[in-house]
Amino acid sequence: MPASSFLEACDRAGMLVVDEAFDMWNDGKNPQDYSRFFKENWQRDIDAMLDRDRNHPCVVMWSIGNEIPERFEPSGAATAKMLADHIRSMDSSRPITAAFNSPSEMGDPFFSALDICGYNYAPKSLQRDHARLKDRIMMTTESYPKDAFEYWAQVTRLPSVVGDFVWTAWDYRGESAIGHTVPEGESSSYLLGWPYANAFCGDFDVCGFIKPQSLYRQVLWGVRPAAILVEDLPPGRHTKPDYWGWRDEQPSWTWPGWEGQPRVVRVYGAGDQARLLLNGKEIATQPIDDQLTATFTVPYAHGKLTAEVWRHGSIVAKDKLVTADAPSAIRLTVENPSIPAGDQSIAFIDIEAVDEHGRLASLADNRIRVSVGGGGKLAAFGNGDPRNVGSVQQDTQSLWRGRALLVVRSTGSNGRITINAESDGLKSARANVKIR
Repeated sequence: MPASSFLEACDRAGMLVVDEAFDMWNDGKNPQDYSRFFKENWQRDIDAMLDRDRNHPCVVMWSIGNEIPERFEPSGAATAKMLADHIRSMDSSRPITAAFNSPSEMGDPFFSALDICGYNYAPKSLQRDHARLKDRIMMTTESYPKDAFEYWAQVTRLPSVVGDFVWTAWDYRGESAIGHTVPEGESSSYLLGWPYANAFCGDFDVCGFIKPQSLYRQVLWGVRPAAILVEDLPPGRHTKPDYWGWRDEQPSWTWPGWEGQPRVVRVYGAGDQARLLLNGKEIATQPIDDQLTATFTVPYAHGKLTAEVWRHGSIVAKDKLVTADAPSAIRLTVENPSIPAGDQSIAFIDIEAVDEHGRLASLADNRIRVSVGGGGKLAAFGNGDPRNVGSVQQDTQSLWRGRALLVVRSTGSNGRITINAESDGLKSARANVKIR
């Protein structure tokens, strides 16, 4: 069940929440999990969740479970009906769902208790059940990032499919490296070992910086007109994403040392053709395939890479990448420059290495030292590298892909927090956060 502060934030931001009660019922997934207490406590815990959360406008559905082990058994169907009926007796204004993996006709009794049927990793089942059961309302409750187009196509084509939740929005500690890639032609394991420490499957890394799959998804959803991404691989080497992974590519045209070497460039856009230009000269024009992708091979050269997306003979979107020079300075960007006094108030500061023109040096890995003074203290300092296993409570941290994130906390008094950042060879930077 989510924290109240999470729901309050979603209320303010206008985000929609599926409020979920359980990850298991009577049959456990791990030796010490909630299944030990389900029979005695389910009603108390459901009542507590609904009493606390039902006045939050962000909550649009109640979920009674995720990948329940007994979902194919008569006992599972009976429990699903018991839970759903009890929730409806408390709140009839919201639909009830559950996340179901490996769906088949054997799951129909379980699904019959739900208003919206949640499918985990089963796009073909959505098509099958739409044809089989015209009145069933469905959504994808977990999907693979690499198959974003296939899942979203079910939403746009099938009126009974109301949406898609990707696993997952944000990188997280645990399930180490399920979002990795593997060399073409090789098999892969579910997890990778040390030093991988987070899942790396999110649309955003642990610091909140956007990742390539999210840029593609924005194009897919129609909220971004185009995106250029460049393979982050040596010439001749190719990988494929594992189940929760994405291609090794970055929104960067800064690849020092690779001058004249071929780079694979992908242009994402909703059109019929993409035209790619380097420093104003056309490289090629390629058709955009049915997954909104055009692929080019471009010898790397310093400058500006521009993509034009064409539809029916007209340019409908553009995007560009510009090479950064060598990093020369640190840039601090304060997300919330004024915070309330009190030890629960925090501020986020993006730390970047930039060139003399203010362009992000996307390959910079400089070691940054910070000092926090005034009415604040360091709460956390880290980067998005899934192999970063160091402490996030130290005052030094390496950049990853040119970035890191600093979190500072108010000590409770009015005034201001001062932040200084320095690194050998880079111009230092200073920022302030007002405490009110």
